[in-house]
Amino acid sequence: MKNNFKFFLAILSVAFVFTACKKYDEGPALSLLTKKARISGEWRVEKEISAAGVEQLVQSQDVLSISKSGSFEIIEDNKIETIGTWDFIKDKEYISFTYKEDGVNNIEEFKIIRLKNRELWLKDIEGKQYNYVPA
Repeated sequence: MKNNFKFFLAILSVAFVFTACKKYDEGPALSLLTKKARISGEWRVEKEISAAGVEQLVQSQDVLSISKSGSFEIIEDNKIETIGTWDFIKDKEYISFTYKEDGVNNIEEFKIIRLKNRELWLKDIEGKQYNYVPA
């Protein structure tokens, strides 16, 4: 009986540790891939959700290409439109994109809601959410 209790307590402790390690609101709780490996790749927006919760499917084929080296490109109509750098910020709970547009430096920050190997959900400062899937 005592061994069963210790085993149950150990399982409960492990479960608590793994659920407490969940970084993003929408998971995953545990991944074998690093955050940088999961976010790297070519993404396209599949759905946008307004701050009011209105969902809209996106038909665009524009691509956000994020490299492990810290650079990114936005490709529209098979043409590179924006080039810049990215980095995790705020304890890797946010991503920051830095780029130049018309000679002016721009920085855009997004809260990472979900970061899985095949899903990336970002929310801008106005509360609009962008759900990306692999391009």
